[in-house]
Amino acid sequence: MSGNESKQALRRRMKEAREALSAEERADRSRRICRHIVGRLEALGLGNGGAVLAYAAFGGEADVADALAWCWRRGVPVALPVAEQRSRRLELRLVRGWGDVAPGAYGIAEPLPACEPLPDAALACIIVPGVAFDSHGGRLGYGGGYYDRLLERLAAANVSPYLLAAAYELQLVEEVPTEPHDRPMHAIATEDGIYPQKS
Repeated sequence: MSGNESKQALRRRMKEAREALSAEERADRSRRICRHIVGRLEALGLGNGGAVLAYAAFGGEADVADALAWCWRRGVPVALPVAEQRSRRLELRLVRGWGDVAPGAYGIAEPLPACEPLPDAALACIIVPGVAFDSHGGRLGYGGGYYDRLLERLAAANVSPYLLAAAYELQLVEEVPTEPHDRPMHAIATEDGIYPQKS
């Protein structure tokens, strides 16, 4: 099986496992994941400045809404991405609550056009979605390259936010197939804790 095929097979298997969870299980695991995310955001000093880029859960993903609620309560700026399908680029826009979003590309909730853009340089942390991860920070995305392009853009601008993935424990595998351009996550938050244990 080629590397590309193995990625496709892993994506399929992880999506099926994720979607096999009941809505109640997803909600419970997501709440626990958010507690670990908040703990890491506090450790990073996010209550004292710097913006967080997050995502709106879709298709069985871990829901990080509780972590965003924590940010909003503490005045931490929160941005969600707008996917520009032609360029496969993510545009970052500030949201002050779920009233600032509506279904966008791929049916995923995105900031409304009136939402203020967030400068890349303001990013302190990105809560990253994905299909599979390993304990070394390897990430398998959805294959569109949106986050790869975002991280390349940030690196070119010397912007180095903390990369914190959110996933169910069942999405952890021994090793994610990666390419040379893939950037490892600093940490992965699951319902059972943070990997790797050292930040």
